[in-house]
Amino acid sequence: MKHLNERIGSVQKISHTFDGLQLSISNAHAALVLYAPNIVRVCISKQPLSNDFSYAVVAQPQAVEHKFSKTDTHLWLTTNDIAVAIDRNNFGISLYNSPTNS
Repeated sequence: MKHLNERIGSVQKISHTFDGLQLSISNAHAALVLYAPNIVRVCISKQPLSNDFSYAVVAQPQAVEHKFSKTDTHLWLTTNDIAVAIDRNNFGISLYNSPTNS
């Protein structure tokens, strides 16, 4: 039987946009899009992401004040309400209350 799961891989390319991040990963493409200071949408696809369409998400991304930073091991996307940590090696995503909102 063929395995249906595949590791996403490590982050290869990072593009910081006005509303979040666009990432190229070893075996996928991803976007983290801010819809509000406390809402981030994560989209992952094996194919390059195109114009987004969803019957489930009717809101539009907002120009949310945020900070982007990176270390050797993680990428950080932080608003006043949340902090998103992305592991650069395995694309693990962790969500936290932002330090300014603790």
